[in-house]
Amino acid sequence: MHFKSFAHERILIIRWTEPSVAGARELSKLIERSHAAVNDRLFFASIVGAKCPTPSSETREAMRVEHERVSDLMIDSRTVILGRSIRQSLMRSVLLNISLLNGRQPRRFMTDGTAEEFAAVAHSTVGVDPNWLLRQLLDAGVLEPDELAQPLTAEPT
Repeated sequence: MHFKSFAHERILIIRWTEPSVAGARELSKLIERSHAAVNDRLFFASIVGAKCPTPSSETREAMRVEHERVSDLMIDSRTVILGRSIRQSLMRSVLLNISLLNGRQPRRFMTDGTAEEFAAVAHSTVGVDPNWLLRQLLDAGVLEPDELAQPLTAEPT
């Protein structure tokens, strides 16, 4: 398995577990299927956890090509790089280079440092409640509890 995913209406969020060329292609197909299911552009985010391996140069190229191929299907494309290690700094650099190489629409490929940051953008972009989204990601295993910058507020009763 290259990634875990969560989909709800116009929202598609994945967590890379093992970036690979096959995973990049599989992700593009998932984006295409999700787009076809809602017939609208998607809010997309990929989460890169602290333990995620750095992609090879071949994988980075496949990620760039596949992202370019499906970018018109997304209203926003965000990458959440969790952690502050040297590996995460390298991942930020890799992803920045992918976005610069794509160049067509840089606003569509942004990085966030916390899950809360991208959940707030999801709220402003597609109107989803940030706490609801974070809870769904925790339940789906796409996000780990210790990766939240702060505890979630209580659910309304």
